[in-house]
Amino acid sequence: MSIRIRISIVITTIVAVSGIFSVHRVVADSSGTSATQADGSPTQIATLARYLDAGESHTCALLGTGEVKCFGSNAAGQIGSGGTAALGDNAGEMGDALVAVNLGTGRTARALSTGNLHTCVLLDTWNVKCFGEGDNGRLGYGATADVGRTAASMGDGLATVDLGSGRTARQIATGAAHTCALLDDSTVKCWGANDDGQLGLGDSDARGDDAGEMGDALPTVSLGLSNGVRVTGISAGDAHTCVVLSDGAVKCWGSGANGRLGSGDEDSRGDASGEMGLALARVNLGSGRTAKAVSAGGSHTCAIRDTNDVVCWGVGATGRLGTGNEDDIGDAAGEVGDALTPVPLGSGRTAKAVSAGAAHTCAVLDTGAAKCFGNGGNGRLGSGGQNDLGDQPNELGDTLPAIALGSGRTARAIAAGVAHTCVVLDTSVLSCFGLGTSGRLGSGATTTLGDAANEMGDNLTTVSLGTDRRVMSLTEPGRAGTPTGTAGDGTVSLTWTAPASDGGSAITDYLVEFSAEGAAWNTFADGTSVLASTTVTGLTNATSYRFRVTARNGVADGVVSNASASLTPTAPTTTTSSTTSSTTSSTTSTSSTTTTTTVAPTSTTTTSTSSTTTSPTTTSSTTSTSSTSTTVAPTTTPPPSTPSTLPLGVPAGTRSLVVRPFAPLATSLSSAQRQQVIAFADAVKPSDVVMCVGGAGAGPVKLLRDLARLRAVAVCQLLARRVPGVRVTVDVVVSGEVQVADARSMANGMAPSAAPYAGAPVRIAAGDLSRRVLVVARPAGL
Repeated sequence: MSIRIRISIVITTIVAVSGIFSVHRVVADSSGTSATQADGSPTQIATLARYLDAGESHTCALLGTGEVKCFGSNAAGQIGSGGTAALGDNAGEMGDALVAVNLGTGRTARALSTGNLHTCVLLDTWNVKCFGEGDNGRLGYGATADVGRTAASMGDGLATVDLGSGRTARQIATGAAHTCALLDDSTVKCWGANDDGQLGLGDSDARGDDAGEMGDALPTVSLGLSNGVRVTGISAGDAHTCVVLSDGAVKCWGSGANGRLGSGDEDSRGDASGEMGLALARVNLGSGRTAKAVSAGGSHTCAIRDTNDVVCWGVGATGRLGTGNEDDIGDAAGEVGDALTPVPLGSGRTAKAVSAGAAHTCAVLDTGAAKCFGNGGNGRLGSGGQNDLGDQPNELGDTLPAIALGSGRTARAIAAGVAHTCVVLDTSVLSCFGLGTSGRLGSGATTTLGDAANEMGDNLTTVSLGTDRRVMSLTEPGRAGTPTGTAGDGTVSLTWTAPASDGGSAITDYLVEFSAEGAAWNTFADGTSVLASTTVTGLTNATSYRFRVTARNGVADGVVSNASASLTPTAPTTTTSSTTSSTTSSTTSTSSTTTTTTVAPTSTTTTSTSSTTTSPTTTSSTTSTSSTSTTVAPTTTPPPSTPSTLPLGVPAGTRSLVVRPFAPLATSLSSAQRQQVIAFADAVKPSDVVMCVGGAGAGPVKLLRDLARLRAVAVCQLLARRVPGVRVTVDVVVSGEVQVADARSMANGMAPSAAPYAGAPVRIAAGDLSRRVLVVARPAGL
């Protein structure tokens, strides 16, 4: 280890410059996947960190109403009040008097992040808006002007950040003077200051400070990902940025000073060509260890590992790494990996959330208690004193005191700022302690809190956010049930159970992943579906696969399910059956029937042909043979000219419905369509298998296929709710024809009677299903 004294870079060191005090920045968020308890149960608190952040001298909170309220210093407009006066430092400025940030007509927020002197908000539309200091282009508006200092610059006058054609954000993270967003396609874009390569673009040029640098012109960060690995969380520190990947790896870039990147040296990464992509190494978290969450502080980084412990690296001064000394970690070879020492949080205690501040670190424990260590100045550790904690071996573990939050109170989220800390309690009430200047504690005064014992516990002031206003409590969903499935020809049909809790926000999709014989996990592109079932196609026969599922709601992704048992797709065998019959008649007749069915809407193609010929004569017995053969074609999608029909056949018991046409871009059912589907549900049994096939029609193929799939999902979803236990599948037909049994339902779109029946075989052209959904229900096994 290396022990150094670097007074000039200690973030909380205050330097007088022309009478103005300046400090470096910290980020207080914790980003990554949804964490689990030691027993594997989901904590469902990962997203709570996105509702609260503590900047250099201001604080912002996302309320349950979707509003954002900020208080504290406001010289650059960073609290979004439309002025420059600090708020929260005088009586009468909090509660209902504290006006919510005007984000635009009808707009609400999903998440927020505070920088040194700026704030960014993720809107309900998944767009991003930023306000505050504009230097270095950190706001992403192609300029350096401050935004938010006037009322006219807020609301509808506040532009959204251009992330590129059709792109939206899923997470945001702000550093000292830069901002990053995790986009809807799992890529990352960063803008603002870039002196140390913290934007990850292979140079040190700022982005977003000049016209023409945002949108499609802003490159994505090259992380060298493959085999379905994606970014699940992002966190920005003073001058570095870290991400958590779906396989639990952590990658960091930007300033390497003091080992904050965990690279075993002090070299910056991302400020020169050849340093990103595959060249950017993963942080060695220890043998077999992965990360659930990461938090990038001012000059150090902390992660929650899969073992639910906390490890930190970077600057060690004041004990912020929780190692019992002040040594830097990660700036020399041999200091990370198995050499990383977990922070002692107490006997049997693990962490659910972590927040790395400027010079201190805080964690929410599995019990709901909260503990902080590092620089204790101004009471920011909530210990009732000002002593540093964690820089001596006898100050951690059971000796490290839990923050006294009040009788019976526990913590749900915590944010460590530069010189203050804020906690969301189990009641969704907010409390802050530490340096009180500029009103950053929201106490209606500038008094420092937490540096004396009588200021904590039941005496700890709660922040008044307004009548019936509390911090948002919606979370990511819980863990979906372990998938089970049935293997087919190049396919596996999966089912699973929904999470026990949706986090207060309805499930919007399930992310399905597969792994071939222990290889990397890949994401199956099955579109968007809320159904707890799917058929994974395009698999290799005779290869064993395991599957897992992640529930997604309007807030975030939940913790991934346990992996399924191994399932092996197998090619079907060719079979031939013969029957012999004899008949005597006074007349001679010959009849022949041929039925052809081809399945090829998206993947596996199967063709079957059956023929029967009977030739009775007057005086002799004639034998007639009926044979059926099945030929399996390669698992590829046929060209558009290939006829495409469904593998439904015409067995007795088949029922079908063609739903009335949808409006051109609509994917939700109209009242008339709902009545159709509900009436049809009366003819469906829980043991049935139902297929919903969306007709794409002519036009832009990708758009129309997506619309067709969403319409089919909407129909099958309603049927699944009306008929619990029914098994549903969804498909799309682009061209060719579809063959089913019932002529009446095809002709007029009305539901058939409840009685099972088999009508004459009917074929319908795919073009006739344009903007419609064909529903076919058949008994299981047919």
